[in-house]
Amino acid sequence: MQHLLPKTLFQFICHFLRPHKSIAIIYILLAVAAGLWGPFNSILIKNVINLLPHVQDRDISILTLSSSLIVLNFIVLDNFTWRGVGYIRCKFMPAIINNIIEKMMDHVLGKPHQFYQDNLSGKISRNITNLADGIELLISGITPNFLRGSVQLTVSVSGFTSTQI
Repeated sequence: MQHLLPKTLFQFICHFLRPHKSIAIIYILLAVAAGLWGPFNSILIKNVINLLPHVQDRDISILTLSSSLIVLNFIVLDNFTWRGVGYIRCKFMPAIINNIIEKMMDHVLGKPHQFYQDNLSGKISRNITNLADGIELLISGITPNFLRGSVQLTVSVSGFTSTQI
């Protein structure tokens, strides 16, 4: 039984992520949010520096909000985003990888007899395993860091962090 699989890498990955669409969207949003914490932290530090001349008689009460947000950003928000990315990766990647292996085995089993004459079974299974491992590396290792870096680059190039608050 021949199953049609997408021909491009992006369509192939989307095909296997489709059952987990809402989780994939949350995963992407968490990776993007991780990219926003660095520029947000820069804005807060700039705000603290701008408020320093207004501190009189060692009264630092005007700095408490910005300082609290810096600590909140470093400890809670950044930690929450990366823990969320890690949780989604550990919870759903095994199911996605098993689905890829299962569909690829079904695809291979639907091949004609000549395919098995031309390819050894070890080579076929190694290629399927390499494909599943490559997809896992792409989704769980490269994608969140790429999204985070892209957001940081976009924010820094746009000059958002250099504007006055």
